[in-house]
Amino acid sequence: MSSLILPSANQNPTLQKNLDALFKRYPHERSRLELTLSSPVPVPQVAKIEIPPAPSKPPLRIVILAGIGSPLFLADFLNDKTIVNENFEVFIVENNLEALRAAFQHFDLTQIINYPKTHWLLMHNTESIKPALFVVLRKESVASMMYNVVALNTEVPQPPEVSEFYEKLPAIYNETCDHVMHNFGRINDSLEGIRATLMNEKMILDCPGIDEIKNAFKGIPAIVVGAGPSLDYEIETIKANNDKFVVIAADAAMKPLLSAGIRVDYVTSMERLNNYQRPFSEGLEPQSAELVAFPVIHPELVPLFPGKVRTVYRNYSWFAYFEKAWPKGIVKCGGSTSHLAIRLADWLGCSKVFLIGIDSAYEKHPTENLYRSHAKGTGYPEWEAFIPLSEFGLKRQHREPIAAKDVQGNDVMTNMTYYQWIKEYGEELAEIGQRVSLVNCSSKGLPIAGIPYLPFKPLAENLDSPTIKKPETTTQVKMNRSYDHKELYKHLVAWRQASIDGAKECNDLLTIPGEIDPDRYEAVMYVYNFKMCIDSLFISFIVQCCAKEFFELENKFWYLNRDWTQDKREKIGITRERFDLFVSVIDIAIKMFKEAGHGV
Repeated sequence: MSSLILPSANQNPTLQKNLDALFKRYPHERSRLELTLSSPVPVPQVAKIEIPPAPSKPPLRIVILAGIGSPLFLADFLNDKTIVNENFEVFIVENNLEALRAAFQHFDLTQIINYPKTHWLLMHNTESIKPALFVVLRKESVASMMYNVVALNTEVPQPPEVSEFYEKLPAIYNETCDHVMHNFGRINDSLEGIRATLMNEKMILDCPGIDEIKNAFKGIPAIVVGAGPSLDYEIETIKANNDKFVVIAADAAMKPLLSAGIRVDYVTSMERLNNYQRPFSEGLEPQSAELVAFPVIHPELVPLFPGKVRTVYRNYSWFAYFEKAWPKGIVKCGGSTSHLAIRLADWLGCSKVFLIGIDSAYEKHPTENLYRSHAKGTGYPEWEAFIPLSEFGLKRQHREPIAAKDVQGNDVMTNMTYYQWIKEYGEELAEIGQRVSLVNCSSKGLPIAGIPYLPFKPLAENLDSPTIKKPETTTQVKMNRSYDHKELYKHLVAWRQASIDGAKECNDLLTIPGEIDPDRYEAVMYVYNFKMCIDSLFISFIVQCCAKEFFELENKFWYLNRDWTQDKREKIGITRERFDLFVSVIDIAIKMFKEAGHGV
């Protein structure tokens, strides 16, 4: 092995090219990896590594590569005929720091980094790898085939801690897949969003959006306040430093803040047709706080809120229809109102976001074996009461409690929904981390991978920030074209009939013995692959509303659109299942349209 060491004072153009390519794809990783990868290492001796055999029956769509092996091996691997023809995603996981530095400093990896099949997951621990995987797997194109996977090890000697990490990787991957699948929800649950949107016609027609407040607080710090138990311990610090921040509160955190005399600028809400948010607003005086909500909240909450209400659409392509008709602004976010609050802070142009009360964990009573889930004063006295863990499931329909560690290393209890939300903050970091500095100040909450925990009080007291002044905005509602539920209903009826006709044709073809008529076969495949699945509104409806059922079917039957060597009868049977699923979902949606009372 050569003893050449690059002097730290010299520039390494190869390293710089690789870093530029890596951080163009993953800008949020620059702060974590740039210095780590730049520490000089000797030129490595490149060994010849054979490509390990991958199972091919059935063909596997995702490969997890545990270790680069060497840049030459990686290039050979990605050019392998099986990978080129049969695999659609390659996750490159490397936890050997010396090997990673050597590869980035001495080999031009730019083509490999830019290769669209690759996803780079570098130098993660067992916790931080989960949100990183979650971000990649949650994409619909990946989630639809994420269980067709194999993990391959290059058999290169590794330090013990690296080998141990690679051994855990398949279990971590499967756990993350379960979180992703849970995140998509059930059909009925997802369709409630459509029903709620239809019932919130007045909110869509009459309320302004967030488009006019984009970058209204550019460069100003914000605090995003959840209603976790740790909020109680930060109330006085927030009040003392109120004028330094834009204050964005989850709906349950609004009353505790206002009761303490704290100015709240924006409140976020997103629960579908759930009237439990009523106590969050009831009894409040008119105020300057503005509610920013998806049009899926309970219709009675809109007039109940004692301030301006702004409508925002989620990044479900179903809402693209509404955005074209009534522009409001579209944001992407995770599954809680605090996730929406973080995205709103980014939308407003805030430079730093401090997370307070984002616990995603229960607080244990100091002397008794009792727990509470929320801070004081949310509007629900029972939420702040310490109770046995069993009562969270029995009385509040929480999921089973699980053990975890908080940001200070203490034992705490959480549940799978809370735990999943914590992983979703990793997605927020991946999406906005290059624009916004995120700091977790929730003193009794779970750690968030990639987002450092720091106590809030010293940060707030030492922060130099201009006095916050809310911008003057109008209440004008924009309209691009007419808004017609009948148009949407007409689409549903047409999709339903096409699905029924497709399923009937599949049944007929399967009852005919012998060779299947190639013209009829091509015709039914045309209906599925082009007439139905080329319709962008239909795809958005199915993907967003079929939820877990859609992705379970995709993972089971990925070869519908990928592998044309399958037997025609098998593919027709699978296509019939898909048409039947379409019909069952559309029937529910049509029923909801009629119940919403819009004359369809």
